[in-house]
Amino acid sequence: NEKDKSEIKEIPMPMPASNVMLVHKGKVTRIGFKIDAKGNKVRVARSTGDEI
Repeated sequence: NEKDKSEIKEIPMPMPASNVMLVHKGKVTRIGFKIDAKGNKVRVARSTGDEI
């Protein structure tokens, strides 16, 4: 029908975690994992190698 109007609606939705980057020391960085000395799996900033 020619009288009907279309519109674009913005609907809030959850954002996938894969689309989010972590900020470490003021810069965005990717995250990796490594095993520490105690055998625990820890997150590591790829840009600096620091544990997060």
